[in-house]
Amino acid sequence: MADIDLSGLTGTSFNIIGSDYDNTFAGVFDGNGHTISNFNYTSIDKSHIGLFGFVKAGQIKNLGLIDPNIYAGTGNYVGSLVGRLSGGAITGCYVKGGCVLGHYNVGGLVGKIYSTATITNCYAISSVKGWSHVGGLVGYNSGNSITNCCSNGSVLGTAHVGGLVGSNGGTITNCITNCYSTGSASGEGHVGGLVGANIGRISNCYSTGDISGDRVVGGLVGGNGGTITNCYSTGSVSGDERFGGLVGSSEGTVSASFWDFQTSSPSTSAGGVGLTTAEMQTASTFIAWGCENGWTIEEGVDYPRLVWENAPGESITTPSYGGGSGEPNDPYLIYTAEQLNTIGLVPCHLDKHFLLCADIDLDTLPPPPPPHHPPSLFKASKPNPAHGAYPVSATADLSWTPGLGAKS
Repeated sequence: MADIDLSGLTGTSFNIIGSDYDNTFAGVFDGNGHTISNFNYTSIDKSHIGLFGFVKAGQIKNLGLIDPNIYAGTGNYVGSLVGRLSGGAITGCYVKGGCVLGHYNVGGLVGKIYSTATITNCYAISSVKGWSHVGGLVGYNSGNSITNCCSNGSVLGTAHVGGLVGSNGGTITNCITNCYSTGSASGEGHVGGLVGANIGRISNCYSTGDISGDRVVGGLVGGNGGTITNCYSTGSVSGDERFGGLVGSSEGTVSASFWDFQTSSPSTSAGGVGLTTAEMQTASTFIAWGCENGWTIEEGVDYPRLVWENAPGESITTPSYGGGSGEPNDPYLIYTAEQLNTIGLVPCHLDKHFLLCADIDLDTLPPPPPPHHPPSLFKASKPNPAHGAYPVSATADLSWTPGLGAKS
Protein backbone atom coordinates (compact mmCIF):
# COMPACT_ATOMS: atom_id res chain seq x y z
CA MET A 1 0.00 0.00 0.00
CA ALA A 2 1.35 3.44 -0.91
CA ASP A 3 0.51 7.11 -1.37
CA ILE A 4 -0.27 8.05 -4.99
CA ASP A 5 0.75 11.12 -7.03
CA LEU A 6 -1.57 11.87 -9.97
CA SER A 7 0.39 14.86 -11.29
CA GLY A 8 1.04 13.01 -14.54
CA LEU A 9 -2.68 13.14 -15.42
CA THR A 10 -4.08 16.50 -16.56
CA GLY A 11 -7.14 17.84 -18.35
CA THR A 12 -9.71 15.06 -18.55
CA SER A 13 -7.19 12.22 -18.73
CA PHE A 14 -8.12 10.82 -15.31
CA ASN A 15 -10.97 8.32 -15.56
CA ILE A 16 -13.37 9.55 -12.90
CA ILE A 17 -14.64 6.70 -10.73
CA GLY A 18 -18.42 6.52 -11.16
CA SER A 19 -18.56 9.12 -13.88
CA ASP A 20 -22.32 9.70 -14.20
CA TYR A 21 -25.84 8.60 -13.27
CA ASP A 22 -25.57 5.42 -15.34
CA ASN A 23 -22.13 4.50 -13.99
CA THR A 24 -22.25 5.07 -10.24
CA PHE A 25 -19.77 3.77 -7.69
CA ALA A 26 -21.52 1.46 -5.20
CA GLY A 27 -18.57 -0.34 -3.66
CA VAL A 28 -16.24 0.31 -0.73
CA PHE A 29 -13.01 2.27 -1.12
CA ASP A 30 -10.70 2.18 1.92
CA GLY A 31 -7.76 4.55 1.64
CA ASN A 32 -6.12 2.81 4.59
CA GLY A 33 -4.72 6.13 5.80
CA HIS A 34 -2.93 6.93 2.55
CA THR A 35 -3.07 10.06 0.40
CA ILE A 36 -3.66 10.91 -3.25
CA SER A 37 -1.92 14.10 -4.30
CA ASN A 38 -2.18 16.43 -7.30
CA PHE A 39 -5.51 15.20 -8.64
CA ASN A 40 -6.13 17.66 -11.47
CA TYR A 41 -9.20 17.77 -13.67
CA THR A 42 -10.28 20.48 -16.12
CA SER A 43 -13.54 20.58 -18.07
CA ILE A 44 -15.63 23.37 -19.53
CA ASP A 45 -19.04 22.03 -18.58
CA LYS A 46 -18.87 18.43 -17.33
CA SER A 47 -20.93 17.55 -14.22
CA HIS A 48 -20.27 14.92 -11.53
CA ILE A 49 -16.64 15.87 -11.08
CA GLY A 50 -14.40 14.57 -8.31
CA LEU A 51 -12.10 11.64 -7.72
CA PHE A 52 -15.46 9.87 -7.51
CA GLY A 53 -18.09 11.47 -9.72
CA PHE A 54 -21.33 9.81 -8.58
CA VAL A 55 -21.40 7.54 -5.52
CA LYS A 56 -24.65 5.69 -4.91
CA ALA A 57 -24.82 3.72 -1.65
CA GLY A 58 -21.05 3.32 -1.70
CA GLN A 59 -18.52 3.95 1.06
CA ILE A 60 -15.27 5.90 1.04
CA LYS A 61 -13.09 6.01 4.14
CA ASN A 62 -9.64 6.79 5.53
CA LEU A 63 -8.42 8.76 2.53
CA GLY A 64 -6.63 12.10 2.18
CA LEU A 65 -6.41 14.32 -0.90
CA ILE A 66 -3.45 16.69 -1.13
CA ASP A 67 -3.57 19.71 -3.45
CA PRO A 68 -6.41 18.66 -5.77
CA ASN A 69 -7.33 21.21 -8.43
CA ILE A 70 -10.74 20.83 -10.05
CA TYR A 71 -12.10 23.18 -12.69
CA ALA A 72 -15.56 22.25 -13.96
CA GLY A 73 -16.63 25.53 -15.57
CA THR A 74 -20.42 25.46 -15.78
CA GLY A 75 -20.56 21.86 -14.56
CA ASN A 76 -22.65 20.92 -11.51
CA TYR A 77 -22.06 18.47 -8.63
CA VAL A 78 -18.40 19.23 -8.12
CA GLY A 79 -16.16 18.23 -5.20
CA SER A 80 -12.56 17.21 -4.82
CA LEU A 81 -13.46 13.77 -3.43
CA VAL A 82 -17.06 13.19 -4.59
CA GLY A 83 -19.23 15.18 -6.95
CA ARG A 84 -22.55 13.64 -5.87
CA LEU A 85 -23.24 11.28 -2.97
CA SER A 86 -26.58 9.45 -2.90
CA GLY A 87 -26.82 7.25 0.16
CA GLY A 88 -23.66 5.63 1.43
CA ALA A 89 -21.05 7.19 3.68
CA ILE A 90 -17.80 9.09 3.74
CA THR A 91 -15.76 8.61 6.92
CA GLY A 92 -12.33 9.79 8.02
CA CYS A 93 -11.48 11.62 4.79
CA TYR A 94 -9.88 15.01 4.26
CA VAL A 95 -8.66 17.54 1.71
CA LYS A 96 -5.61 19.77 2.19
CA GLY A 97 -4.84 22.52 -0.28
CA GLY A 98 -5.97 22.97 -3.85
CA CYS A 99 -9.02 24.58 -5.40
CA VAL A 100 -12.47 23.47 -6.53
CA LEU A 101 -14.49 25.48 -9.06
CA GLY A 102 -17.90 24.70 -10.53
CA HIS A 103 -21.38 26.10 -11.05
CA TYR A 104 -24.10 24.61 -8.79
CA ASN A 105 -23.54 22.26 -5.83
CA VAL A 106 -19.84 22.83 -5.30
CA GLY A 107 -17.96 21.73 -2.17
CA GLY A 108 -14.42 21.36 -0.93
CA LEU A 109 -15.03 17.66 -0.24
CA VAL A 110 -18.44 16.82 -1.80
CA GLY A 111 -20.70 18.73 -4.18
CA LYS A 112 -24.07 17.39 -2.99
CA ILE A 113 -25.27 14.69 -0.59
CA TYR A 114 -28.78 13.24 -0.32
CA SER A 115 -30.79 10.03 0.21
CA THR A 116 -29.60 9.15 3.75
CA ALA A 117 -25.93 9.78 2.99
CA THR A 118 -23.60 10.54 5.90
CA ILE A 119 -20.31 12.37 6.28
CA THR A 120 -18.42 11.81 9.54
CA ASN A 121 -15.00 12.84 10.89
CA CYS A 122 -13.95 14.69 7.74
CA TYR A 123 -12.41 18.07 7.00
CA ALA A 124 -11.43 20.29 4.08
CA ILE A 125 -8.81 23.02 3.84
CA SER A 126 -9.14 24.40 0.34
CA SER A 127 -10.41 27.20 -1.87
CA VAL A 128 -13.93 26.76 -3.26
CA LYS A 129 -15.67 28.86 -5.90
CA GLY A 130 -19.06 28.52 -7.53
CA TRP A 131 -22.33 30.16 -8.46
CA SER A 132 -24.86 28.73 -6.01
CA HIS A 133 -24.93 26.13 -3.21
CA VAL A 134 -21.24 26.51 -2.46
CA GLY A 135 -19.61 25.26 0.75
CA GLY A 136 -16.18 24.72 2.24
CA LEU A 137 -16.99 21.05 2.89
CA VAL A 138 -20.31 20.36 1.10
CA GLY A 139 -22.18 22.47 -1.42
CA TYR A 140 -25.69 21.13 -0.74
CA ASN A 141 -26.78 18.85 2.08
CA SER A 142 -30.28 17.59 1.31
CA GLY A 143 -31.77 15.81 4.31
CA ASN A 144 -28.64 14.01 5.46
CA SER A 145 -26.19 13.92 8.35
CA ILE A 146 -22.85 15.72 8.71
CA THR A 147 -21.12 15.02 12.03
CA ASN A 148 -17.75 15.90 13.58
CA CYS A 149 -16.52 17.78 10.53
CA CYS A 150 -14.79 21.08 9.90
CA SER A 151 -13.50 23.33 7.15
CA ASN A 152 -10.96 26.07 6.78
CA GLY A 153 -10.42 28.03 3.60
CA SER A 154 -11.85 30.59 1.22
CA VAL A 155 -15.39 30.09 -0.08
CA LEU A 156 -16.64 32.37 -2.83
CA GLY A 157 -20.03 32.36 -4.54
CA THR A 158 -23.10 34.34 -5.43
CA ALA A 159 -25.98 32.65 -3.62
CA HIS A 160 -26.25 30.13 -0.78
CA VAL A 161 -22.62 30.29 0.29
CA GLY A 162 -21.40 28.78 3.57
CA GLY A 163 -18.07 28.18 5.27
CA LEU A 164 -19.03 24.54 5.86
CA VAL A 165 -22.21 23.96 3.81
CA GLY A 166 -23.80 26.21 1.20
CA SER A 167 -27.39 25.00 1.65
CA ASN A 168 -28.53 22.68 4.43
CA GLY A 169 -31.73 20.66 4.48
CA GLY A 170 -30.41 17.94 6.77
CA THR A 171 -28.73 17.62 10.15
CA ILE A 172 -25.37 19.17 11.00
CA THR A 173 -24.00 18.19 14.41
CA ASN A 174 -20.75 18.79 16.28
CA CYS A 175 -19.15 20.75 13.47
CA ILE A 176 -16.89 23.74 13.34
CA THR A 177 -15.62 26.03 10.66
CA ASN A 178 -12.91 28.61 10.57
CA CYS A 179 -13.72 29.97 7.16
CA TYR A 180 -14.70 33.12 5.44
CA SER A 181 -16.99 33.83 2.50
CA THR A 182 -16.32 37.14 0.84
CA GLY A 183 -16.93 38.96 -2.41
CA SER A 184 -19.70 40.78 -4.20
CA ALA A 185 -22.57 38.40 -3.55
CA SER A 186 -24.77 39.76 -6.27
CA GLY A 187 -28.10 38.02 -6.70
CA GLU A 188 -29.86 35.97 -4.07
CA GLY A 189 -27.37 36.40 -1.24
CA HIS A 190 -27.55 34.02 1.75
CA VAL A 191 -24.00 33.90 3.09
CA GLY A 192 -23.07 32.34 6.43
CA GLY A 193 -19.95 31.40 8.35
CA LEU A 194 -21.26 27.85 8.77
CA VAL A 195 -24.26 27.62 6.42
CA GLY A 196 -25.57 30.00 3.79
CA ALA A 197 -29.21 28.85 3.84
CA ASN A 198 -30.63 26.45 6.43
CA ILE A 199 -33.96 24.61 6.45
CA GLY A 200 -32.62 21.67 8.45
CA ARG A 201 -31.17 21.23 11.94
CA ILE A 202 -27.88 22.63 13.19
CA SER A 203 -26.62 21.90 16.69
CA ASN A 204 -23.35 22.11 18.63
CA CYS A 205 -21.54 24.08 15.95
CA TYR A 206 -19.59 27.30 15.70
CA SER A 207 -17.91 29.64 13.25
CA THR A 208 -15.06 32.08 13.82
CA GLY A 209 -14.52 33.42 10.30
CA ASP A 210 -15.14 36.87 8.84
CA ILE A 211 -18.20 36.96 6.57
CA SER A 212 -19.38 39.48 3.99
CA GLY A 213 -22.09 39.67 1.35
CA ASP A 214 -24.88 41.84 0.00
CA ARG A 215 -27.91 40.58 1.88
CA VAL A 216 -29.04 37.81 4.23
CA VAL A 217 -25.62 37.46 5.82
CA GLY A 218 -24.86 35.92 9.22
CA GLY A 219 -21.85 34.97 11.30
CA LEU A 220 -23.21 31.43 11.60
CA VAL A 221 -26.15 31.21 9.18
CA GLY A 222 -27.28 33.61 6.47
CA GLY A 223 -30.93 32.65 6.13
CA ASN A 224 -32.56 30.30 8.64
CA GLY A 225 -35.82 28.45 8.10
CA GLY A 226 -34.90 25.49 10.29
CA THR A 227 -33.55 25.10 13.82
CA ILE A 228 -30.29 26.24 15.38
CA THR A 229 -29.35 25.01 18.86
CA ASN A 230 -26.24 25.32 21.05
CA CYS A 231 -24.18 27.28 18.54
CA TYR A 232 -22.08 30.43 18.46
CA SER A 233 -20.06 32.70 16.17
CA THR A 234 -17.29 35.23 16.75
CA GLY A 235 -16.23 36.57 13.34
CA SER A 236 -17.00 39.97 11.87
CA VAL A 237 -20.03 40.28 9.59
CA SER A 238 -20.71 42.90 6.94
CA GLY A 239 -23.66 43.30 4.59
CA ASP A 240 -26.03 45.81 3.04
CA GLU A 241 -29.35 44.46 4.31
CA ARG A 242 -30.59 41.70 6.62
CA PHE A 243 -27.26 40.86 8.21
CA GLY A 244 -26.59 39.85 11.79
CA GLY A 245 -23.92 38.70 14.20
CA LEU A 246 -25.28 35.14 14.35
CA VAL A 247 -28.13 34.97 11.81
CA GLY A 248 -28.96 37.33 8.97
CA SER A 249 -32.64 36.48 8.53
CA SER A 250 -34.77 33.85 10.25
CA GLU A 251 -38.23 32.36 9.99
CA GLY A 252 -37.13 29.32 11.97
CA THR A 253 -36.02 28.88 15.58
CA VAL A 254 -32.76 29.78 17.28
CA SER A 255 -32.18 28.62 20.86
CA ALA A 256 -29.29 28.66 23.35
CA SER A 257 -27.04 30.27 20.74
CA PHE A 258 -24.77 33.31 20.97
CA TRP A 259 -22.47 35.67 19.13
CA ASP A 260 -19.65 37.89 20.36
CA PHE A 261 -20.81 41.42 19.58
CA GLN A 262 -17.38 42.84 20.42
CA THR A 263 -15.63 40.90 17.65
CA SER A 264 -18.58 40.97 15.24
CA SER A 265 -19.52 44.30 13.72
CA PRO A 266 -23.33 43.95 13.98
CA SER A 267 -24.82 44.48 17.43
CA THR A 268 -28.03 42.79 16.26
CA SER A 269 -29.05 39.42 14.87
CA ALA A 270 -32.19 37.69 13.62
CA GLY A 271 -31.70 35.14 16.40
CA GLY A 272 -29.48 34.33 19.33
CA VAL A 273 -28.06 36.46 22.13
CA GLY A 274 -25.17 38.89 21.77
CA LEU A 275 -22.54 38.70 24.52
CA THR A 276 -19.21 40.29 25.37
CA THR A 277 -15.98 38.42 24.77
CA ALA A 278 -15.62 37.90 28.52
CA GLU A 279 -19.11 36.41 28.74
CA MET A 280 -18.40 34.17 25.75
CA GLN A 281 -15.34 32.84 27.56
CA THR A 282 -17.18 32.15 30.82
CA ALA A 283 -18.23 28.58 31.50
CA SER A 284 -21.48 29.48 33.29
CA THR A 285 -22.80 31.06 30.08
CA PHE A 286 -23.11 27.61 28.54
CA ILE A 287 -24.51 25.51 31.40
CA ALA A 288 -27.74 24.92 29.47
CA TRP A 289 -25.84 23.17 26.69
CA GLY A 290 -25.53 20.04 28.83
CA CYS A 291 -22.77 17.48 29.31
CA GLU A 292 -23.94 15.12 26.60
CA ASN A 293 -23.19 17.65 23.87
CA GLY A 294 -19.41 17.39 24.26
CA TRP A 295 -18.17 20.93 24.87
CA THR A 296 -15.13 22.03 26.86
CA ILE A 297 -13.80 25.49 27.72
CA GLU A 298 -10.62 27.10 29.04
CA GLU A 299 -12.37 29.79 31.03
CA GLY A 300 -11.12 33.33 30.49
CA VAL A 301 -8.78 32.16 27.74
CA ASP A 302 -10.85 30.78 24.88
CA TYR A 303 -14.35 30.18 23.59
CA PRO A 304 -16.03 26.76 24.01
CA ARG A 305 -14.54 24.01 21.90
CA LEU A 306 -15.86 20.61 20.92
CA VAL A 307 -14.10 17.77 22.69
CA TRP A 308 -13.05 16.05 19.45
CA GLU A 309 -11.11 19.05 18.14
CA ASN A 310 -7.60 17.63 18.44
CA ALA A 311 -8.50 16.18 15.05
CA PRO A 312 -11.75 15.02 13.45
CA GLY A 313 -12.80 11.98 15.43
CA GLU A 314 -10.04 12.47 18.03
CA SER A 315 -11.03 13.88 21.41
CA ILE A 316 -9.45 16.55 23.56
CA THR A 317 -8.42 14.65 26.67
CA THR A 318 -9.76 15.93 29.98
CA PRO A 319 -9.11 14.09 33.25
CA SER A 320 -12.02 12.36 34.92
CA TYR A 321 -13.02 12.67 38.55
CA GLY A 322 -12.14 10.19 41.25
CA GLY A 323 -15.67 8.82 41.28
CA GLY A 324 -19.28 9.86 41.74
CA SER A 325 -21.98 11.12 39.40
CA GLY A 326 -22.31 14.73 40.57
CA GLU A 327 -25.64 14.18 42.34
CA PRO A 328 -26.32 15.28 45.96
CA ASN A 329 -26.04 11.74 47.32
CA ASP A 330 -23.19 10.79 44.99
CA PRO A 331 -20.92 13.82 44.46
CA TYR A 332 -17.93 13.89 42.15
CA LEU A 333 -14.82 12.98 44.18
CA ILE A 334 -11.80 15.28 43.94
CA TYR A 335 -8.39 13.84 44.88
CA THR A 336 -5.93 15.65 42.59
CA ALA A 337 -5.15 19.08 41.13
CA GLU A 338 -6.05 17.79 37.66
CA GLN A 339 -9.48 16.68 38.86
CA LEU A 340 -10.10 20.05 40.53
CA ASN A 341 -9.05 21.83 37.35
CA THR A 342 -11.51 19.75 35.33
CA ILE A 343 -14.52 21.47 36.91
CA GLY A 344 -13.85 24.69 35.00
CA LEU A 345 -13.39 22.86 31.72
CA VAL A 346 -16.89 21.42 31.55
CA PRO A 347 -19.66 24.06 31.66
CA CYS A 348 -22.44 21.63 32.52
CA HIS A 349 -20.65 20.55 35.70
CA LEU A 350 -20.94 23.97 37.32
CA ASP A 351 -24.23 23.10 39.03
CA LYS A 352 -23.11 19.63 40.19
CA HIS A 353 -22.04 18.41 43.63
CA PHE A 354 -18.38 17.83 44.55
CA LEU A 355 -16.50 16.39 47.54
CA LEU A 356 -12.86 17.25 48.20
CA CYS A 357 -11.20 14.03 49.38
CA ALA A 358 -7.57 15.12 49.86
CA ASP A 359 -5.30 18.11 50.37
CA ILE A 360 -4.27 19.54 47.00
CA ASP A 361 -1.15 21.41 45.87
CA LEU A 362 -1.81 23.33 42.65
CA ASP A 363 1.93 23.53 41.93
CA THR A 364 1.55 20.02 40.57
CA LEU A 365 -0.62 21.18 37.66
CA PRO A 366 1.06 20.56 34.30
CA PRO A 367 1.68 23.49 31.92
CA PRO A 368 -1.21 24.54 29.65
CA PRO A 369 -1.79 22.23 26.68
CA PRO A 370 -1.01 23.38 23.14
CA PRO A 371 -3.81 25.02 21.11
CA HIS A 372 -6.65 22.63 20.32
CA HIS A 373 -6.33 23.29 16.58
CA PRO A 374 -3.25 21.55 15.16
CA PRO A 375 -1.42 23.85 12.69
CA SER A 376 -1.92 21.29 9.93
CA LEU A 377 -5.67 21.50 10.37
CA PHE A 378 -6.30 25.16 11.16
CA LYS A 379 -3.52 27.07 9.49
CA ALA A 380 -3.82 30.84 9.65
CA SER A 381 -1.77 33.70 8.36
CA LYS A 382 -1.83 35.57 11.67
CA PRO A 383 -3.37 34.60 15.03
CA ASN A 384 -5.84 37.07 16.48
CA PRO A 385 -5.67 36.82 20.28
CA ALA A 386 -8.61 39.17 20.66
CA HIS A 387 -10.83 36.59 19.02
CA GLY A 388 -9.37 33.56 20.75
CA ALA A 389 -9.35 31.98 17.30
CA TYR A 390 -7.24 31.78 14.18
CA PRO A 391 -9.26 33.09 11.24
CA VAL A 392 -7.89 33.34 7.74
CA SER A 393 -7.96 36.95 6.55
CA ALA A 394 -8.18 37.79 2.88
CA THR A 395 -9.90 40.09 0.49
CA ALA A 396 -11.44 39.05 -2.77
CA ASP A 397 -13.85 40.24 -5.38
CA LEU A 398 -16.11 37.71 -7.05
CA SER A 399 -17.86 38.51 -10.29
CA TRP A 400 -19.85 36.15 -12.45
CA THR A 401 -21.02 36.15 -16.03
CA PRO A 402 -23.72 33.52 -16.69
CA GLY A 403 -22.27 30.61 -18.57
CA LEU A 404 -18.70 31.37 -17.54
CA GLY A 405 -16.52 30.33 -14.61
CA ALA A 406 -15.92 32.45 -11.53
CA LYS A 407 -13.25 35.11 -11.61
CA SER A 408 -11.51 36.47 -8.55
